[in-house]
Amino acid sequence: MTFYLPLEIDRVIIFDVLFIYEEFPIKGDKTLAQRISPMLDKFYKSSTDVLTVSNNDIISSKETALILEQIFMNNMIKITFQSIEVLESIASYFEIEKLKIKILEFREKQSKFYHFFINNTEIENLMSFLSTIKELNEDNNEVILKKCEEFNISDSTYINALINISINSPKNIDKCIIDHAKRVNLKRYGFLEKFINRASTIFINNRQTMFLIHQLFEEKLLHFLDFDDDFLFPPLFIDFIPPSKINNISGYDYFDKNDLQKHKELIKKGENPDNLIQAIKNDNVELLQQYIASRKLDINTFIKASIYDRSIVSGYSINSLRGYAAFYGAIKCFKFLLVNQISDDFLSPMLAVHGGNLEIIHICVQRGVPMGNSLKEAIKTHNNDIICWSYENGYYNREDLSSSFWNSCFTYFNFGCLSYFLNNYIEYEEFLYYAVKYNNIELVHILLKSNFFDINQFWFLFFLIEIFDDI
Repeated sequence: MTFYLPLEIDRVIIFDVLFIYEEFPIKGDKTLAQRISPMLDKFYKSSTDVLTVSNNDIISSKETALILEQIFMNNMIKITFQSIEVLESIASYFEIEKLKIKILEFREKQSKFYHFFINNTEIENLMSFLSTIKELNEDNNEVILKKCEEFNISDSTYINALINISINSPKNIDKCIIDHAKRVNLKRYGFLEKFINRASTIFINNRQTMFLIHQLFEEKLLHFLDFDDDFLFPPLFIDFIPPSKINNISGYDYFDKNDLQKHKELIKKGENPDNLIQAIKNDNVELLQQYIASRKLDINTFIKASIYDRSIVSGYSINSLRGYAAFYGAIKCFKFLLVNQISDDFLSPMLAVHGGNLEIIHICVQRGVPMGNSLKEAIKTHNNDIICWSYENGYYNREDLSSSFWNSCFTYFNFGCLSYFLNNYIEYEEFLYYAVKYNNIELVHILLKSNFFDINQFWFLFFLIEIFDDI
């Protein structure tokens, strides 16, 4: 069905299961469209599946408005932040009062949920817990434990928060994290076992808890026999695993098994041991130049990755000096390398966002590097100022606010980012689904007690029962 409409509404298409405005699709329902109005029959022309209405047809504005009203009032089109501007234009031009009311109701509900979310004391409690646990270090373990007890947080959320710290920490604090889990286990029987199981599951799926798992091996809380016979361990585990079970990754350096003491020391540091990389990390451009000169190094050369670099557990691929400069936010080294490095192939917005240096990010943008694939990294590192700046300047757009956006926000507990986009860009209905999906029991309880969600939908109840047995 094609409407060729005057003025600001240039083109509206309802074809198959899509409602399209200026080539932007919004999900619809073809079967519903066919049955909602007998008057649509006369517009079937060349195809039984395509209904066409154009200015050449003898059709009044009133009749067109009636057709559109029937489509919208039968819930064929869902109002979202992606579709709302188009629908507001249609409602205004054709004076569809019922659609105007629906749009107004949508905005009011969004606004009410936004204020509910940012002002809810239980959500503030959850956010305070997350802020507290991030302060964990070797010197304050018992203090943090006592503070966390006051929040009454579920095992699931507590464990995910601890593992999240391990994955994102630039330093090796895994021993401290495991010690904390042991202390919690004294008060919550079974906590440590759940913690180990969760860390192992992530390790098997994507290796992100690799350093944490190695520490569990070190403390004899895990053994390679706890894993499937055909599971291949990364080279980091050469001190615990038979050679036949080690996955020798090409391009990664590791020391001989006979030098285990040095191996353990490097794991504890969690850094690429190359002096070049250390100079960049400290943003010491003079020392970097000295190393380059003494080695007679081609500045464009690929840098050999190290198994001891904690950045690799998060899926980064840093193979250039400039990449490391962006990753560490080392602006002086970055500028030096920018001037002397020939190709822009090594510019990575993801690494720049991780480093959090706005000047480096600006340089990447000015050189035409797309920012879209860096949103997950910004969410992960809680660089929310960069997220807001990038979105408001058009470097992120609504297409970036997809399921991966929600997944990242809940995986990395970035509710501050969610609250920013809740105001004008994302629909609150998704909240409960992802709270359940990521086992955030506290948030599920809070949302279920509110009046914003209809839990009587059979698919949601089934999903809830499958995921939780304690709600």
